[in-house]
Amino acid sequence: HRDLHLSIRRQRQMCIREGVGQYDSENKLIRSFACKYDCIRGLKMSDKTLAKALDNKTLYNGYYFRYTGSKLKFIE
Repeated sequence: HRDLHLSIRRQRQMCIREGVGQYDSENKLIRSFACKYDCIRGLKMSDKTLAKALDNKTLYNGYYFRYTGSKLKFIE
C-alpha cells in the first residue's frame, strides 16, 4: 500500500512539456530547454518575443528557436 502511494506521488511530480531549442544560423543546436518557460527565464526574454521567434521562424539576438519535441519535466 505504501509503495503504491509513493508511486502516485511521483507521477504527480512529472509532466510532459514541449521542449525548445536555441539554434545558430548554421542550424546547430546551441542550447536545449525543457519547456518554453525555462527558455524565457534562462534567456531573460518575454513570452511574446519567444512566441514570435517560434511562430515566424525569425532570428532573435542572432538565434533561431524551434520546438524540439515533448520532454518530461519534474515538478518540485
